[in-house]
Amino acid sequence: MNPSICRNHLFLRSTVELHIYPSLLLPFDVTKLMGLKQRHRAVAEPFAWIQAGMVKDTEKRGWPLTIELPASNYLKCLLLLTLLPTGQCTCTIIECSSQYSVDTERINGPSRQTCEAVMRFRDCVNEINPKTCRGDLSYHSTLTLIPDLINYNCAGVGTITQESSTQTTTESNMCRFKGTTNFRHCGLFGDPHLRTFDDSFLTCKAAGTWPLIFNEYLAVQVTNVPLTHGQGATATSKVIVIVKENLPCTDRKMYEVESGYLPTTFIDGSKRSLSVSISNKVPGEHIEIHIRHIATIIIVRQIGKYITFAIRMPEELIRRRGEKDIQLCVKGCPESERIDYADFLVQTRLEGKSSEKESTDENLAEIRDKVSKCRKAGVIDVYLDSCVFDLITTGDSNFTNAAQSALIDMEVLNPESSSLLHNRTSIFERDNVVWRLIYGNAAPARTDQKRLLLIEVFLTVLVVFVTICIL
Repeated sequence: MNPSICRNHLFLRSTVELHIYPSLLLPFDVTKLMGLKQRHRAVAEPFAWIQAGMVKDTEKRGWPLTIELPASNYLKCLLLLTLLPTGQCTCTIIECSSQYSVDTERINGPSRQTCEAVMRFRDCVNEINPKTCRGDLSYHSTLTLIPDLINYNCAGVGTITQESSTQTTTESNMCRFKGTTNFRHCGLFGDPHLRTFDDSFLTCKAAGTWPLIFNEYLAVQVTNVPLTHGQGATATSKVIVIVKENLPCTDRKMYEVESGYLPTTFIDGSKRSLSVSISNKVPGEHIEIHIRHIATIIIVRQIGKYITFAIRMPEELIRRRGEKDIQLCVKGCPESERIDYADFLVQTRLEGKSSEKESTDENLAEIRDKVSKCRKAGVIDVYLDSCVFDLITTGDSNFTNAAQSALIDMEVLNPESSSLLHNRTSIFERDNVVWRLIYGNAAPARTDQKRLLLIEVFLTVLVVFVTICIL
């Protein structure tokens, strides 16, 4: 091996001896992982001190650290060391590594405590936004080696639980919802389409920030942004959930998600606060927040670039705040922000075709194609209509997945509401809607007018003939 490759990290004196210098940040204690023997141990110094040059007299503090490697582990450790970069990391892998080092500093060998520390280390790394660590070899090598840490330290230890599920009987009783079990559902998805607590279904423009819910226990607000190719349509790019303080059941908790990254913790880094918890169902795609003291479940999904939201709440906690109430889940979006599918499409995407014949053929084929795709996704009723509208408006197939997920969430959170849905034809298959989408507000072509006139005359003659025969 060319020694210059490793000049910033280690010097090779023999095939079994390594010298490690302060410029190297190990993501965990290699000596514990590999079962190595140390000739003398370095005095631990905070990594930030070393990087800032505050630690000068390293020889007196035990640097360099000389390690004797068993031959069977030499290549594995060498690969680990050569992969790790020098200098300050651009992502938070350092914080996870530092905490793991602190947790295992006084622990020797595999044990329940070591295994718990490894599990915390794994969770810390999993919560890092991968985008911030793109190209960081330390981060990616750590991801690869964590399974080895778990196998080495957790074998025979048994199942590790990070969060104790035990609560005192008093706390459990105080934080149990004692109201009725009549639940209501609200959902927001797609362009965006809104299902309110009273089962009204609306499609809204509602660009900007809007409150979905605001009561004594909970506040939810969403931000909708214009779609790049949506010609006036919007979609949800940000959701903020605030669980208000309600001692002794919960401290104030806030969850925030924006397009591109779905966090698995509250903004303070926690996953639980007494009766409130967050669970990661599908990494990067689906989380759930459970608020037990108000029997509420929130589902947040990231589908493509945009966010979907669904909630189940007890009916008695839903409060309307007068005529000026602007809670979207309670009152729906204002009249001025509501979208009529046919009107919207006529005014935007389907106007201005240069050839009437081509426009008719293309538009009819397009509508049939979108309806077919949405039917294959298994969506029905208003979810079918919304799916077709979004595909016509944006051409983005992720909106089909959004409609599908919204229907699933509604069926899970409030099965009673799902019984109101029917497997009917889409409004985009109705003649009057198709006619408007093809021709807009203009009169149809003359050939079509003549055809309609002939049909009308034929039907009139037929009615007269039948009447005469009966008489």
